[in-house]
Amino acid sequence: MVSDDKEIIEDEADTGIDDSFDLRVLAAVVIVAVLIAASFFATQTGFNNGPTSTPFSGTGPQISLVPTPNVVGIGSSVALEAYLTGYQPDATVSVAVTVSGPPGSNLVSSDTLPFTTNSNGAGSTIFSYPAMFSSASTTAPGIYTVSSTFSGVYTIGTVETSFTVFDISNTNTPEVTLSPAHDPSGAKVTFSGNYFAPNSNITLKDGTTTIVTSPAAIKTGATGSFSGTFNVQLPAGRSFITVSDQQGNSVSVPFYQEAYASSGALVQSSTTTYVQSGNVYANLQGPGVILTVSGSTSLTDTAVTATASVLNGMSQSITQNPPGNAVAFYDVSISGISSGTATISITNSSVISTSAVGGLYYWTGSQWKSASNVTVSGSTVSGQIPVSDLSGTELVLVPPTQPATPIFDYVIIAAVIVVVLGATAVAVTRRRRGRGGSGDGKSKGKQQIERMTVSRSGKK
Repeated sequence: MVSDDKEIIEDEADTGIDDSFDLRVLAAVVIVAVLIAASFFATQTGFNNGPTSTPFSGTGPQISLVPTPNVVGIGSSVALEAYLTGYQPDATVSVAVTVSGPPGSNLVSSDTLPFTTNSNGAGSTIFSYPAMFSSASTTAPGIYTVSSTFSGVYTIGTVETSFTVFDISNTNTPEVTLSPAHDPSGAKVTFSGNYFAPNSNITLKDGTTTIVTSPAAIKTGATGSFSGTFNVQLPAGRSFITVSDQQGNSVSVPFYQEAYASSGALVQSSTTTYVQSGNVYANLQGPGVILTVSGSTSLTDTAVTATASVLNGMSQSITQNPPGNAVAFYDVSISGISSGTATISITNSSVISTSAVGGLYYWTGSQWKSASNVTVSGSTVSGQIPVSDLSGTELVLVPPTQPATPIFDYVIIAAVIVVVLGATAVAVTRRRRGRGGSGDGKSKGKQQIERMTVSRSGKK
């Protein structure tokens, strides 16, 4: 009986193995069949419909539609040239073009032209808009969308493009802004413009030299606006950057390249810059001094010369010592203007820190005076001084002022010390007494044990 049961179990196991194997084979056959069907379907679909990619790429037919020019004034004409390459030689091809005007213009018109490819399978034809289209015009300013379909024995493909019509009577004058309008070599400048021709390529030039921009290709939008950046690589001094579009609009804006010059045993730098809307900026890299003037009443484009030097001590003509022990000495002058407030920022990593420098003083000719709004951040100290006081003015950096400790603070400190010492003495005394009492207890306990021992011995 046991043997029979064993055989039945083995038979069932064998049957399970066979069933599992059959299922795996069946699943594999189904997957292969699905793949074959999908491949056949894809092949048939491609054969029946022909190539339909838009635009074509690779080795197949290549199509394009080019508007010339792509920006025109109201009432002007545009040539729409259709190109085809990589098709069958000596084949007849038709191109259907539909032009849609700006939203709200209700301008929609179509036209179809045929052409024959040459022996290389290439050909082209030209549509003239609006002349060749019914109910067409370029009277509405804005973007015109152009769609085209190339057809032979089958649909070759479709392609879209656009052109822009703008109102040349627009009274807005093209404008360009540079930010900042001055900087040292290598710095990044952001530029932006408005009221240029829509959808037009923009170029920036310094004289005849084209300025490399980011992005490399700058193009206006539908409203004639654009923006980008460039790194300063201009001659020292003032340059004029000319910004132009493809329609002949151009604007020239000044840019001030900071100049640096060092001479003598002491570190010294000088630069010439210009007033811009009451502001002046000068970066004197040698001494590590940056001058920023605000609130000057001098006219825009007034030339300003800024000079800064690092000194090895005070001039002998100054008989009064500055407050504190000076850790660095400078001389700063501004000529060409006398109004406004100069913010002077001095960077010197070897002497400036929040613990080493706390004050910036300048010599007025009769006394040392503290600059206003003095701040220290890292290795840079900044303060404000009237421009009228910077005509070859010596400056010193001094350590932070240490406030005197009031006598009351000393009294409090002494009282705390006395209390701590008294509390310590009391604690020590109590601890010693506690130890003595504990010893007596132990002695008495020992005597009681001895008495109990004697008593027990007696009973025995």
